Amino acid sequence: MCGMKEKDLFLRAFPAALRRLLETAVEEFSCLQEVRLRVGQPVFLTYDNREWYLGQDGRRRREAAQSFRMTQELLREMLSFLSNYSVYAVEQELRQGFLTMPGGHRVGICGKLVTENGQARTLREVSSMNVRVAHSHPGCADAVLRRLPLLSRPGNVLLVSPPGCGKTTLLRDLIRQLSAGGYTVGVVDERSEIAACYQGVPGQELGPRTDVLDATPKAVGMRMLLRSMAPDYIAVDEIGGEEELHELWTALYCGCHLIATCHAADRAELLGKPGLSELLKKCCFQGVVFLSRSKGAGTIEEVEWNAT
Repeated sequence: MCGMKEKDLFLRAFPAALRRLLETAVEEFSCLQEVRLRVGQPVFLTYDNREWYLGQDGRRRREAAQSFRMTQELLREMLSFLSNYSVYAVEQELRQGFLTMPGGHRVGICGKLVTENGQARTLREVSSMNVRVAHSHPGCADAVLRRLPLLSRPGNVLLVSPPGCGKTTLLRDLIRQLSAGGYTVGVVDERSEIAACYQGVPGQELGPRTDVLDATPKAVGMRMLLRSMAPDYIAVDEIGGEEELHELWTALYCGCHLIATCHAADRAELLGKPGLSELLKKCCFQGVVFLSRSKGAGTIEEVEWNAT
């Protein structure tokens, strides 16, 4: 899909009054990362790794003066479009605080949470949205694969970084290249960020041998994949829960290889996470990749390979 078609498909979800401004402000769709919408507040764009105000004339501005301000009516209109004019049809996603747009873009949503017996039921009276643009960067894993011989010698890999440093993007391209290289890959996409599925169809290219469990808790998904899909690799994002780590051990005992990500600013913070620390001490991860934003999102700071 060319950049213009991607941009048109993306902007279609926005109300007409806002769409016209975004058409002007977003000159290169590949540079757009986020659009933040809050009732009564300026609209913010993250564009080319910088935050901008959206001006009333459609220009990107550094100051709030003459910025376009979001209204409750416009947010309601956008929610209606995203839910195909039936909020009830997307209540399961709303319980998790997000919806997925055509193209795999993810919309985080805040508002009045309706609960029942202590459990989230749905969101009402939406007050803000964070539209995160799903961009693929084919080849971004090349530098890692030159250091980690995963295509010829499978191993378990952990991708480590603070939030917003490109872990998921790197994970996505590793999945794509492993799948294209002959390995069956099972993806547990709990928050619909890896495959960016829309109506069950991945919005991101993950290769010909990849199976995706969308919007599935990681522990449940890993167990299901092991039982039903016989994957060579299982890929999960942001591992760390006790039940998830238990299923991760199970996958290792079954001979399945793993690619996982986790949040940590550095090695010290990583080793301070009890479950992951134990896995590292027992050399369960042959490869560890540390990322940062020191030279922009996706900067590879360190790559380790400790095959035994």
